[in-house]
Amino acid sequence: MQKSNEGFIYIVSNKSWPWYLKISRAIDPYKRVSTFNTYDPTRRFKLRCIKYFLDCKNAELAFHTRFVKERVRGEWFRLDFNYAYRSLAILTDSIKT
Repeated sequence: MQKSNEGFIYIVSNKSWPWYLKISRAIDPYKRVSTFNTYDPTRRFKLRCIKYFLDCKNAELAFHTRFVKERVRGEWFRLDFNYAYRSLAILTDSIKT
């Protein structure tokens, strides 16, 4: 990450694990997903959504805190995508973007 906290929160899925989502932050989410697919010969990691935040570090923390009970490991959560997407929209309304 750069020194500024600006960046994107993104949600990634993989058809191999349909109920698992990776929720994280990055300056360039497209590049990040491309890196994931380097390790997947079927290139099944898909960037499902991205949202810009002035302080993506705190936005990520808020999102992870919101889904603490659904956390599987690290930045992986067992969530329905539509539910996660709606929650990101609500989070966006409560945090400066």
